[in-house]
Amino acid sequence: MVTQSGQPKNIVFYHDSHDYGGMELYLFRLIQYLDRSRFQPTLLVSGFTDAFRASPEKVIQSAQAAGITLLRPPKPVDIPGYRVVNDIASTVRLLRRCGADLVHIHTCRPEGARKITIAARTAGVKG
Repeated sequence: MVTQSGQPKNIVFYHDSHDYGGMELYLFRLIQYLDRSRFQPTLLVSGFTDAFRASPEKVIQSAQAAGITLLRPPKPVDIPGYRVVNDIASTVRLLRRCGADLVHIHTCRPEGARKITIAARTAGVKG
């Protein structure tokens, strides 16, 4: 699939797990075998940096080694009740800036899927 301008569709793969295991191996295998003439992969990781919500360094290093564009929102402001809203707003800005055509979610937590779904819809991602 290509966009109307003939450019590959930008698929943003969202990673939201604090571990490295089967889900991450699947994620990178999926990206590895994408038809790059049709799809451009981008990896979006959480802006959180604590041990329970941050993507492990191995995920980031694997993306960089594979030449995958990496997006990471800034660390959310540490005000209770505002962190999630701030993380979603930052993610919306990144999705708009990178021109996401589709978001593919890889998460181990239900709230991770909710946040990226809200962000993608707000950013106007159609797929």
